[in-house]
Amino acid sequence: REVYCGDFYPLTGWSLAEEDMAAWQYSRPDLGKAVVQVFRRSKAETPSEGYRIRPKGLDPKASYTVTDVDMPSQSSQISGDVLMREGLEVSFPQKPQSALFLLQKK
Repeated sequence: REVYCGDFYPLTGWSLAEEDMAAWQYSRPDLGKAVVQVFRRSKAETPSEGYRIRPKGLDPKASYTVTDVDMPSQSSQISGDVLMREGLEVSFPQKPQSALFLLQKK
């Protein structure tokens, strides 16, 4: 909850269209934490290679533990630079569906 009182970054354009994906990020740089929320709406198509979300406002020189809350045992370590340049790959086998990622600076 503490990240919701921090910085807010929209990661997609704003839209109410059911064909569009929606994603945003809450960050607390002072705590080294961020939460990324991604939503596949009921008519949104996902590219076959997956959907890329690029977090913002991270420390490019730091390493982050990235955890998908639906698969917490599969956490990974990724640099802030790579996260902001290459992004997180998100795949959604169903419509609608959502994903929640926790980012913790190491």
